[in-house]
Order: sequence, then C-alpha cells, then structure tokens
Amino acid sequence: MKKKQLIAFASAMALAVTSLAGCGKSEESTQKEAVSEAEGTAKEDLPLSKYPETVTVHLGGSLNPNAKLPDGMTYDDNPYIDFLKEDLNIEVVYDWVASSTDFEEKMNLCIGSNTVPELMNVNATQYRALLKYDMIQPLDKYFDDYASDALKSYVKSGGEELQKCITNEDGELMAIPAPAITAGGINEMWIRQDWLDKLGLEAPRTWDELVKVAEAFVTQDPDGNGEDDTIGILGPSNSDHMNAIGGNQYGLDPLFSSFQSYPQYWLQGEDGTVEYGSIQPETRDALEKISELYTNKLIDPEMLVRSDSKEPLLAGKVGIFFGPWWSGYTVADATLAGRQTGRHTLHHCLRMETITLIWQSLQHNM
Repeated sequence: MKKKQLIAFASAMALAVTSLAGCGKSEESTQKEAVSEAEGTAKEDLPLSKYPETVTVHLGGSLNPNAKLPDGMTYDDNPYIDFLKEDLNIEVVYDWVASSTDFEEKMNLCIGSNTVPELMNVNATQYRALLKYDMIQPLDKYFDDYASDALKSYVKSGGEELQKCITNEDGELMAIPAPAITAGGINEMWIRQDWLDKLGLEAPRTWDELVKVAEAFVTQDPDGNGEDDTIGILGPSNSDHMNAIGGNQYGLDPLFSSFQSYPQYWLQGEDGTVEYGSIQPETRDALEKISELYTNKLIDPEMLVRSDSKEPLLAGKVGIFFGPWWSGYTVADATLAGRQTGRHTLHHCLRMETITLIWQSLQHNM
C-alpha cells in the first residue's frame, strides 16, 4: 500500500466524521515519508475512485452498548465495510472498538501511549494534545486536492476564529472540523405508511388533512388489535420542548411553522426591526390550533408528561411524529429488532403559506 493513497483516503473520510479528525502517526520519520510520497498525488486521482492497490486504513471504533446489529453482522463485518472493499478497494481494520461511554477514555489512553490509529474522531481537548505532542501532520495539500467544495465552504465560513483552532503556529491546517449545520436539525413529518394504506388515506398536505389523518389514526384502530391504544400525533416528553431552536426530535415545531410561528427565535420583521417570535400574533394562532388537537386527543394525551416519547414510538403505537432526517435511524432499529412491523416514511411538513427562511434572520438568544 502506498502512503499517499492512505493519506488521500484519510482526507476523504474526514468529510463524514462528526468531530475534529486528524491523521495519526507512530514515528516522525513515518510522517515525513508519507508527506514526501504524497507530494506527487494528482488531484484527478480522487479518493472515491477505486484504488488499483488495496488501501488499508486502521481506525478505532465507538459502539453503542445497547445497539443490536442484524444477525450475521458485526462492527467490522457488514455491508458498509464490504462496499468500501469491493467498490473502492479500501480495507478498514479496527484496531479496537470501545463502547460509546468509554470511547473518550480509550482515545486519551491512545494519545498518552502514542498508539493513535491512522484516522480518528477526537474532541477539542484531544486535538490540542495531539497538536502539542506533534502526533498529527499538516493536511493542507490533501484538503485542497480532495475536500469537496461544500466542506471547503463550511471551513471558510468559520472565519478567522475557526482558522486559529484548526491550524498550528505556522498556519498549517492540522484538523478538519465537523460542521454543525442547524438546518440539519429541522423537523419533518414521519408517518406510518402502512396505516395510511390500510385506511385508504394519503399523507396530509394541509392542516385540515392533518386533522383528518390524525383522527383516523386514533379512532379507526389502524394497528388492528381491537384496542383504543394508538396515538395520532406524538408530542415531546417531560424533558423536551414543544418548540426549540435547532434539533428538537418529537417537538411540534412544524405545527407552529405552519402558521409562520417561530417561538424562541428572534426574527427580522418586514421593516427591518427585530421581533421575538414567541409573542407574535402567529404564535397565538398556532397555539389555539394545537390546543384544539390536544383537546380532541389527536396529540398524545401524555405529551410533556411521559418520561420518554420514544417508548410508544418503538412500541408501534404512533401514527405521526416530527423529527429531523436522522430520525429514520430511531424507527429502523425497532423495525430490524422486530418490535415494530410497520414503517414510518418521511414527508415534508404541511405549510399554510410560503415560509420566509428563518435562517436569514437573527437566531441568537436574548
């Protein structure tokens, strides 16, 4: 395996990691050799092209101790690993796999013993330690040649403050930050497609259609067990919020935004003045409509009371809930484990009128 291929792959993989990531090394000579060999790497030699020679990358893994993998699959033997080998000729080797609760401690031990894998997710404190003890190498060339335009724009948008965090005293790029995109936490509508099919309904696109579907989910026994035990629209638990800034799984944010109501947000009005979303007339209208849903038991009667909104969802009792795109992982785990036989599908949320992009307004707390 050529070192330059490994480094190129490391830069590409950084696009997918969730924390600061850097390329580790065991000896300074290895680092210099890798950098020297990589100088001739052409930009056209993209890391998502299949390598002529097998590229082996050593990682450290983090595994949720409560995760249940499908039969026949393991952390290092699954379709994703197979795809990397078959389509890209990249072989992933996990030097170790720690539980998610022990991952940080394991990483600290690796830094202390200078046994850091070749590519790792690290937090800010660990990154500073790797930088201080010269355990990572500059990534400028590889980032320029292999990073996507989107990733480059994220890094550039961080301005000088971000550059100070990810560069060394010589101004060299030493880590690739993971962008936390607020838009990635926008709630969408997840709905039981099998219940819709059984009741001869379609996914709602207006408020009235939402009310009709939620009522059918509550009153027409969509799960077929002969009991009155289904929830039309799931709500937040006692530790969550009806509406929040950023990710708010199980929150009712889309119901508010249907009326152009954005509680807790500072908005820019048509005349350029700053307005607080919680006290706008649109929020009162939204609360009145949501109150009707709750009074008619179309929203979970135990909203803001139950300790965990995920429980009825995973038990297959929920028709509609709101959550970001990654909520698919939540229901997928239950389906694969056999605890839920139906399937939730993602739909864009209903809109009463055109919504002004909230991301163009002021969003800081005051």
